[in-house]
Amino acid sequence: MSKKLGKFVLGIGPDIGTNLLSPTDSTSEAGHTSNGNVISRHAPATTAINYTINFTVGSQDVSGALDITSELVWVPCQVRPGGDDDNSASCTTTTADGTCRSIVRQEYTYTYGGGDGEKQTSGYLAVQNVTFGNTTVEVNLGFGCGSSNVGDFGALGVVGLNRGKLSLVSQLQVERFSYYLAPEDAATDNATFIVFSDDDNVPRRTSNPRYYTRLLALPNGRYHDLYWVGLTGIRVGGKDLPISGGSSGEFAYAVLATSVAVTYLKKSAYGLLRRELN
Repeated sequence: MSKKLGKFVLGIGPDIGTNLLSPTDSTSEAGHTSNGNVISRHAPATTAINYTINFTVGSQDVSGALDITSELVWVPCQVRPGGDDDNSASCTTTTADGTCRSIVRQEYTYTYGGGDGEKQTSGYLAVQNVTFGNTTVEVNLGFGCGSSNVGDFGALGVVGLNRGKLSLVSQLQVERFSYYLAPEDAATDNATFIVFSDDDNVPRRTSNPRYYTRLLALPNGRYHDLYWVGLTGIRVGGKDLPISGGSSGEFAYAVLATSVAVTYLKKSAYGLLRRELN
């Protein structure tokens, strides 16, 4: 199932060209690898239940599942690489010409792992101007032109928003973004929004204050492209469960995700919660 994002406000950064489409290092802390001219990526979450963004690539209307745990922005394409120039090729979309202005001779494979089975997209990296609602992104946005896509993503493609260099956030060079995802049983989708800019553009709440929590990084530096928060405990019936397993001030690292329907806990923490609920 999916829900449509009702608002999309962008704060546009400077043009960063196509330098983001160069191959990455052969290995990285997050387990990302490249092999020759093929970039390989793996995301830790799946897009089983999602919120979708409608946008336009070139002249083609497409949709993408919002995913803050993955990096790549991609849409399905039928790719016809051609010519002798390593920096150009031709392509068509699945429904009309015009999605990919140019294809970089850089193949990619991106795999999504999760409880509902492995999903994968592969194809070529491309560049094109993109429009979200009435806002045109005046940069050469790098995205995946997926010619072979396996699995149900709940949308034509995926919009990756993690900290990786190919994500929409990184390519727009915005320092922050905010979003609110309305519950599935909400009467309308009007309250759902995503804002790429400062807090001044975030809709003001009519009741209750805003609350903030600091984003963290793992001490060992791994999985630096994900958004982590500190989970200090879970309260059940007024009782605090010490799921962090430590003294006052300690916490457990938890990764934020928009593409999974439930909260996952380590076995020890889950055992505490289950016993309390029973």
